[in-house]
Amino acid sequence: MVKLVTILMLLPFCLFAQSKADPELQEATAKAKQWMQQEAQRWEALRKQGHDPLFAKAIIYPELLRYSQFRDQFETIALQVLYIQFGSAYADFSIGPFQMKPSFASRLDALPETELDRKKRIAALTTIDGQFDYLSHFLAAMDKRCAKMRWASAAEKLRFYAAAYNAGFHRSTAGIVEIAGRAKFKLSEWSNRSYKYTDLALAFYQQELQAGN
Repeated sequence: MVKLVTILMLLPFCLFAQSKADPELQEATAKAKQWMQQEAQRWEALRKQGHDPLFAKAIIYPELLRYSQFRDQFETIALQVLYIQFGSAYADFSIGPFQMKPSFASRLDALPETELDRKKRIAALTTIDGQFDYLSHFLAAMDKRCAKMRWASAAEKLRFYAAAYNAGFHRSTAGIVEIAGRAKFKLSEWSNRSYKYTDLALAFYQQELQAGN
C-alpha cells in the first residue's frame, strides 16, 4: 500500500516532466488550461449542480488536449449529413471541446432515435452549453452507477470515471478497469507517443489540487 501511494504521489511530477520533454503535450496543455479558465461561469454552474469542477475538468482534460477546431468542423458536417439521416451506424464522430460522440449522448438524453431527435442531439453537441449539459448528465449517471462502490482513494475513483468517459460508461466494470490500464491515447493522428488517458486525467487533477485551483 505504501508503494502504491508513493507511485500515485509521484505520478503527476513524472508526467509533468514528460510534458516538458514533449513539446506537443506542453503546447496542448497550455491551450487546454486557457480554455478552461475562459469557462469559469460554466464550471461554477456545474458546482451548483452538485459536481466537483476540478474532478470534472480532469475527466475531460485529455479530450481538450486533442481537440482541433479545424478537424471538428469537418466531423460536425459529416454528422449533420450522415448521422442525422442514418444514425450512429453510419457516422459517430467525436465533436466539440469535450469530444463527445452522438452514441455517448444518446445514452444520456433518452431521446428516441428519430431523425428529428438526432438533429436535436447534434444541435446540442455543437454548443458549449450542450457539452456541459451532457458532462453533467454523465457525472450524475456515474454517481448513480457507483453509489455503492467504495474507493481506496480519490485517484482510484477518478481513474474509473475517466476511463468510463473515454471508453464508454455503458461497459462493464471489469471492462472499464481493463481499459483504464491501456496506453493508447494520442494527442493527434500524427503523434508518435501514446498515453494512458487516466494518467493524464490524474496528473492534471493532482497538479491543480496541489496548486490550490
